[in-house]
Amino acid sequence: MKTLSNKTVNYRIEDVLDQVIKTGKPMFIKRKGKIIKIDLKKGLSRTERLFSKPPRKNVVKGDSEDLVHFKAWEWQK
Repeated sequence: MKTLSNKTVNYRIEDVLDQVIKTGKPMFIKRKGKIIKIDLKKGLSRTERLFSKPPRKNVVKGDSEDLVHFKAWEWQK
């Protein structure tokens, strides 16, 4: 765990961010007695986002068998 002071980060923020991107290891900054973590967050791919959502339940209201023989051109309100 590498902890940097606030002063160091003020002068080298681009270097710190580049190092986190290059190594993939988080950096820590100490400010006012608190530790701040700078880390990479891996985004999900499009497929992962699609399948990470819970499946919707009860989308069809009523009997789903009625949809098998449904003719949209005959539908009336």
